[in-house]
Amino acid sequence: MVWSRHEPRPNQYDFTGENDLRHFIELIQQAGMYCILRVGPYIGQGFDNGGLPPWLMESATMRLRTNSQPFLEASSRYITALAQQVRTLQAVA
Repeated sequence: MVWSRHEPRPNQYDFTGENDLRHFIELIQQAGMYCILRVGPYIGQGFDNGGLPPWLMESATMRLRTNSQPFLEASSRYITALAQQVRTLQAVA
């Protein structure tokens, strides 16, 4: 889940087309497999800025990958939006 793809602008989420996470997981399920989501916010060096959206750096008070309140709030909003997409797809043990 690349945050910069799903939230290209603050509070504007895109879970359509190639960003349709729910559909992707449903395809995995139809194939008889399980999906383990590894949600960031930072996902590693393989993506520009580790997958973090560029708009985060426009704020003078934002300190990326720290416990700064603006970063934690933005991360929380993103993870909440992501959870809304997949909450009914959870496997029950």
